[in-house]
Amino acid sequence: MANHFSASIYSFDNGYDSITQLASMGVINSFPSATTYFYPAPAGTTGGSPTTVAINAIIAVLPQGLRVKSEKFYTSKTVAELETLANA
Repeated sequence: MANHFSASIYSFDNGYDSITQLASMGVINSFPSATTYFYPAPAGTTGGSPTTVAINAIIAVLPQGLRVKSEKFYTSKTVAELETLANA
């Protein structure tokens, strides 16, 4: 299992319902495999600015303390692709 994997991120939620749109070409981010989980994004979810990209999955990073919500990162990769990267 890989210690880290990378994915292009198009928007993120800091855990307090404040979604920030990133560049339309995505921002590559590295994630620790042991403290993340993935789930499918709701149909029709888009991210990126000024042009939008279809979001297929959400990467959630486990909180690092008490009373802290997990951060969510929106990517165009599918859950299956993310699992393959994390388990490589």
